[in-house]
Amino acid sequence: MEKRVMQRESNLDRKADLLDRKTEEATKKVAQVVDREKELHKIQAEIEELKKLTQRELECVAGLSAEEAKKRLLAQLQEDVTPRPRP
Repeated sequence: MEKRVMQRESNLDRKADLLDRKTEEATKKVAQVVDREKELHKIQAEIEELKKLTQRELECVAGLSAEEAKKRLLAQLQEDVTPRPRP
């Protein structure tokens, strides 16, 4: 009887150790995911900043604001699709 109790205790100890290891592994994986998520947010912020910088540079080079460029583009498109009278 005592041998059975000792075996059960031993089994429970092994299971507890296994559970502790798996819990530790899961905790590490969660930490890795959080770190990756932070890195992705950082990269996204950098991309947004680069997009804004590129937009400003394009506006400077073209001498037009984004709104002015849109207006000109729409006017050109309207002109292109409007039928012209035939001579």
